[in-house]
Amino acid sequence: MMNFQKLFTAVVLAAVLFALAGCGSSSSKTPAAASLQSITISGAATTVNVGTSMQLTATGNYAGGVTKDITSKVTWSSSSAALATVTSTGLVTGLKGGEVNISATLESASGRLPLNIVALLTSISLSANSSTVYVGSTMQYSAIGHFNDDTVAPLSGASWSSSDPSRATISSAGIVSGLLGGAVTITGSYQEFSATAPLSVVALLTRLTINPIGPGIAVGTDQQFTLQGSFNDGTSQDMVSAATWTSSSNSISTVHAGLATGVAPGAVTITGKATSADGSVVTASTALDVVNASEVPPNLSGDYAFTLTSADSRGPVYFAGSFTADGNGVITGGVEDANSAAGVEQNVEVTGTYLVYP
Repeated sequence: MMNFQKLFTAVVLAAVLFALAGCGSSSSKTPAAASLQSITISGAATTVNVGTSMQLTATGNYAGGVTKDITSKVTWSSSSAALATVTSTGLVTGLKGGEVNISATLESASGRLPLNIVALLTSISLSANSSTVYVGSTMQYSAIGHFNDDTVAPLSGASWSSSDPSRATISSAGIVSGLLGGAVTITGSYQEFSATAPLSVVALLTRLTINPIGPGIAVGTDQQFTLQGSFNDGTSQDMVSAATWTSSSNSISTVHAGLATGVAPGAVTITGKATSADGSVVTASTALDVVNASEVPPNLSGDYAFTLTSADSRGPVYFAGSFTADGNGVITGGVEDANSAAGVEQNVEVTGTYLVYP
């Protein structure tokens, strides 16, 4: 009986020890690692200037809400290495303006961060179709930005000024208007940058006036004509040398630089022609009578009265008056009464030269 009791006790003790040993083995197992669910990328800003760098951080989001810095474990990449590069440690560098995505990948998880790469303005220049504007015309100026990624682009919002507003003005929109012939400097400004451009304002020739009108000369003698140019900015200029001169018949009279020479008796038309800056041609003409020297009477000398009928754009003009001739081709005095569509004008003095024919 005693032996059976001892045996039973030993069996129970062995069972208890076995159970305890099993419990101890279960409590010493290592739990399974939490799985990586996603990756979050962060940086100090969402923009990177060209030529600068920014450190990015990759954070792993694990099951159960656990997060961990995995910056050094992920594989980094850029969607455009031409715009921005990223190192194996997450340092991104801006190369050229534009939008780029930076990605971080580990195992089957990945994250993405969009970045705006900003090129910095380094200087500006001015652009226009020409360095010349005609009086009465306009021209558009533009401000062009030059950036540190070697790109250029038009700029809006530039401010404008002219060195001489009496010759050319420029609006807030960059439209320059020519007013008076001459040279000016146009300045454009944007932020802390500015640029200048020389501009030539050119007046256009609108009319030529030839003098004297309808003179006469003897064969073998000369007549010098004057030619005055009128421009659309209100200025005038001697155009004798600049003009091209022609005679309707070189066998009657030749003309060079406005100097007509009588060759044979007859009537010709002397013409001065000049080209305006815009390519338009302006002319002025007058009749010239050439007579034999024996037909030219001596110069008048003394006091004379006269009447004259003429016309202008408004209609007939009637002149009456007197003059005094000095015997050398110079007259003084002149029209005393001019009656035209504009009314009666009195006490008008005229001085000039004359030649009388039979």
